[in-house]
Amino acid sequence: MTVMMKVKTSLAMIALLSAPTAAVAQTKQIPAPANNQGSAYLQCDGNPNNMSAGEGIARFVGAVTLLGLFAPAVESANPALRKFGEEGVAACSILIDGAKAEGNVARRLPLLLARALHHIEAKNYTAALADAARARTDAAAAGYSGDIYFERSLGRSIDRVEAAALARMGQIAEAKAKALSKTQGFPASWSVQGTIDDYFFNAGDVIEAEINWLKNSIKIMNTNSWVLSARLQYLGRFSEAAQYNEAYLRYFGQLGYEEKDSETIASTAVVQALAGNWPRARELATLAQSNFDDRRSRGKPDTGAADIIEILDLFKILELADKGDMKTARLKFAGRSEWLSVPAGQFIHVNKMLRKDAEPSELYGSLAITPEAYIADRKSASNARILESDKDNRTLFNVIVPYANVDAFERLSGQVWKTSKSKLLGKEATKTPNLFYIEGRHPNWQTRVDAMLLHSALLAKSRGKAGFIFWTVAARQDYGFIRFGNPGEAGIIPEFYLDADTVIAELRQAIPSPDELKLRKAKRKK
Repeated sequence: MTVMMKVKTSLAMIALLSAPTAAVAQTKQIPAPANNQGSAYLQCDGNPNNMSAGEGIARFVGAVTLLGLFAPAVESANPALRKFGEEGVAACSILIDGAKAEGNVARRLPLLLARALHHIEAKNYTAALADAARARTDAAAAGYSGDIYFERSLGRSIDRVEAAALARMGQIAEAKAKALSKTQGFPASWSVQGTIDDYFFNAGDVIEAEINWLKNSIKIMNTNSWVLSARLQYLGRFSEAAQYNEAYLRYFGQLGYEEKDSETIASTAVVQALAGNWPRARELATLAQSNFDDRRSRGKPDTGAADIIEILDLFKILELADKGDMKTARLKFAGRSEWLSVPAGQFIHVNKMLRKDAEPSELYGSLAITPEAYIADRKSASNARILESDKDNRTLFNVIVPYANVDAFERLSGQVWKTSKSKLLGKEATKTPNLFYIEGRHPNWQTRVDAMLLHSALLAKSRGKAGFIFWTVAARQDYGFIRFGNPGEAGIIPEFYLDADTVIAELRQAIPSPDELKLRKAKRKK
């Protein structure tokens, strides 16, 4: 898998996580309008008026107080009947502010968020922010705030809706800060670390909270290493970026795969060159080229050959510049009208370096554009994609994360907390000592990685180890690899190390021990 494919996979995982809101609570039945247009519920958010996933959280926080809460649905979910823009606002308003207003907060919260998204469709961003704020106030009044299940699921949606509105107002940095507000509080929660919208990868407005999120997320979402590196490079922090590239090479290398990925090696060579570490840069460039040639000669070529060639070409340009041959370096860099396979930070830095003291006749092709114009163009294109996606009455609603299913988490208690004769831990890898296969093949996507991480932490402690490193398969997120150890031990890479006590303290709130679960259930009966 190439570097760009890894980054695209990270974005695809984010899209997968951001599934449409599950159908939730009801307190009344509103008849469907004529002409098969569906009820106001379906016209508002595409979901019926009954309780489902929200029921678990309502029970957990003691917010089940309304009669008829569990009445059967009279409709099925149908996003195709959801209205758009002002029509959607009108449908939602019937249920939020009208005579038949929804009284159950578990159902009303998704309706408020849906109306906010319809306001965004109608480009009324101020109204969208107002509805998101109202949803936060209502959640707090109902006692939902602070509940781990709510905060990591629908509660995240409030932040995401606000971030979506701010991004469309051109306030990307503010949008990022809002969307990241819970990531530091839930460092081991994949459902939080993963539900980050793709406008985060806009060329500009990199904020330190974004860097901190990425440094944490790579411990459970490994391919984000390349996103982190790209963000650091954009900020000109090449030595730091190289550190994370090198960590990934060590991390990936110890998994025992038969083939090396030429693109990851070549990309690291370029970053090391930009960091000024030329001995290591040349070593990696030579390795990347020989590996690329060898794989091709054996009939097992790298995927993304064009990307690899472009990255190696950029390395050769940097070598020319390092030797003082700026004229040839400019000629080769300008010879491409576009550089499509290198991070924005690399293009900006090299472009700026080569434009300095250049003759006007040399400023053509990729040297014709200034770094400032390049950044503005990327931001404009990113914003245009965001606004275009608002027109399909589908993509924007992925901002709403479904309520977490409390029962799905609690059912895993016995399995996850049982460290002897584990049903999740596989055999030790034959060729790689202290590398174990682990699986979390559960139907609920929000439980999978939590189960694997908590179980890994408990296993580490049972084996007398302080922590572990974790490798999850990006395309599936239901199985992966773990290595137990203490800081400083062989194979325990600091950038990816997870402290077992920290993971247990966080995730036991979602998947309680059997004893804790008994106390929960006893408390609910009171």
